[in-house]
Amino acid sequence: MFLDELKEKAIEIGLEDFDSLISKFNIRMLEKYHSFLVEKNEQGGFFSKPDTEKILTRHFLEPLFHLHKILQKFPINAETKIADVGTGPGIPGFFFSCLKSSPHVTLIDSQIKRLELLRLFTTENFPDLKIEFIFSRIEELPKLKFDFVVMRSVIPYPWSLELVCKIVQVSGYFLPFLAKKNYDESIESTLINFSGFLSEGEILLPELIYFGERRIRLLKKIKSESNGYPRPWDKISKEIKKYNGKNNINQ
Repeated sequence: MFLDELKEKAIEIGLEDFDSLISKFNIRMLEKYHSFLVEKNEQGGFFSKPDTEKILTRHFLEPLFHLHKILQKFPINAETKIADVGTGPGIPGFFFSCLKSSPHVTLIDSQIKRLELLRLFTTENFPDLKIEFIFSRIEELPKLKFDFVVMRSVIPYPWSLELVCKIVQVSGYFLPFLAKKNYDESIESTLINFSGFLSEGEILLPELIYFGERRIRLLKKIKSESNGYPRPWDKISKEIKKYNGKNNINQ
């Protein structure tokens, strides 16, 4: 029933290659996770009212397809260490745990309520899962290093890469999930350089045009970040607000 409904939604939004995509995942886990998102949505405040009707599409099929494309590009396996920053109720990070060969997953969020509900759900349903929950702001994290760090839309890009630079190990990747480009490339270039990254382009996702423009930025950590980076969050936040204010005035 769940799989049929998911496939029907995929066809509805014009998403091809569904059978190949879904073959990588544990269907039972996906079904239980979907039930969790629906049943705990109101209690956890996971999604806005308009988005409640889009859980299977916007919050399920879309991140699943992102993972599908990442798996075509990178050899992720049971030994890979992945972190999802600002994960909320586990999107997109928990989907990595739903892979048939799941990596080590760490879900990070300073908003305790939503992530705690997911932790309780996981403990009850999948006690042996290789997953860790960290309730912390990213700048206050202990000295952890990951092969891949993903982020959906919590902190505006490119400032997000500055905040995650210390937790991406050298030769690892930051893979932010992005929509339409709306930032200054000169700012991006500066932050990439000082945060120790190298741009390897992006994965365009025209298959998700139903949602608008979607892409995954490919940023490889090639060296340690420069002295003074990442800057304190209050400085980054002020820069973001200043940029957004200036950008809004010019529109």
